[in-house]
Amino acid sequence: MHRKWQVLEPFLADVSVIQECDNPALTKDDAYRTWAGNPLWGG
Repeated sequence: MHRKWQVLEPFLADVSVIQECDNPALTKDDAYRTWAGNPLWGG
């Protein structure tokens, strides 16, 4: 997911349910972590 989040950005959604994505808290991609904001992630 950290390589594909840009596809969702133009929708400006308040809530997105994304199946099989990386935990934003564990990624090294700062832009993805910033975009994810305050995620509720379950693994």
